[in-house]
Amino acid sequence: MKLFGTITLASCLLLPPLAPAGPISYQGRLDDNGQPANGLYSMRFTVFDDAVAGAALDSGVTVSNIPVSDGLFTARF
Repeated sequence: MKLFGTITLASCLLLPPLAPAGPISYQGRLDDNGQPANGLYSMRFTVFDDAVAGAALDSGVTVSNIPVSDGLFTARF
């Protein structure tokens, strides 16, 4: 029993600590009718498993009231 406890403790110490996922920061450019957008916009962000023909990994998240100035924005979620 002591051997089992020692092995379990040793294996736990070898595992990297699990850190909670932090927020994602995304910067981009938004055009509205071919012109750089200005104002507050709601945007939906979804993570895919591949850049070209990927499948959505979740249902996404909507972020409201993102300020856009001269087409440029930063969203954190």
